[in-house]
Amino acid sequence: MRIGRVALVGVALLLAGATAYMAKTWIETERSSIRKANAPKQTANQRVLVAKTRLTTGQFIAPDNVKWVPWPSESVSTGFIVEGKRKLEDVLGSVVRLPIGVGEPMNDNRIVAPNGRGFMAAVLEPGMRAVSVSVTLTSGISGFVFPGDRVDIVLTHTYQQGEGREKKAGETILTDVRVLAIDQKTENKPGETQIAKSVTFEVTPKQSEILAVAADLGRLSLSLRSLAREDQEDPMDVAAASGDKGTPRTSFTLDSDASSLLSGAGNAKKTITVLRGKVEAAK
Repeated sequence: MRIGRVALVGVALLLAGATAYMAKTWIETERSSIRKANAPKQTANQRVLVAKTRLTTGQFIAPDNVKWVPWPSESVSTGFIVEGKRKLEDVLGSVVRLPIGVGEPMNDNRIVAPNGRGFMAAVLEPGMRAVSVSVTLTSGISGFVFPGDRVDIVLTHTYQQGEGREKKAGETILTDVRVLAIDQKTENKPGETQIAKSVTFEVTPKQSEILAVAADLGRLSLSLRSLAREDQEDPMDVAAASGDKGTPRTSFTLDSDASSLLSGAGNAKKTITVLRGKVEAAK
């Protein structure tokens, strides 16, 4: 009888131990699942293109304006420029459609590619127009004018004053004009010159009329302005600031100003003084 009771107690203890072990194991498993569920997600970062400086509407995107930075993969939205999927060259030369702040990711919805629809309209400032004119190797400054540069435009033409001979003159008809494109290209590769056949400018409506007439009058040449903006404005710019911004400048040079022969200085009558003793005579 005693042996049966002892055996029964042993079995009960064994079952109790097994139940406790199973309960402990279940609790540990649940705790582990909870810890994993609450643990922060470890995701690999991707590199996206962000604005290095503040970009305003109509601004061309240059290498100095953007940079690659790490970005959490779960935060990468559609339209971001992701390294490995897109190249930097795909973005350079594009124009900003909507302002982009410093450190803000570049987004396809905020920029327009050079071949994209509405590109030129996005480049233009409000109230401005885009006008293209033909240039030659020399009139285009031998390929050293690039999109974003500012130039003066000089007209060289022939005119006839009264019944006299035909005369030639050069006039600076527009100053401080922004270049938008060279042969339909809005970007340039570092160290590469481009011989232009046409140049597109950003001008006012009045200036567009001036360019259209000037192109029929004679030859147009470009005069490149310095990138460094001087504190003191160009007198010609100040003189044209009153009234319509497109008012023609007054600077011009006649052929006689450029050539001493045409001005008659080479045909001036010369006087020779001959001294004979104390008598002075002029011939």
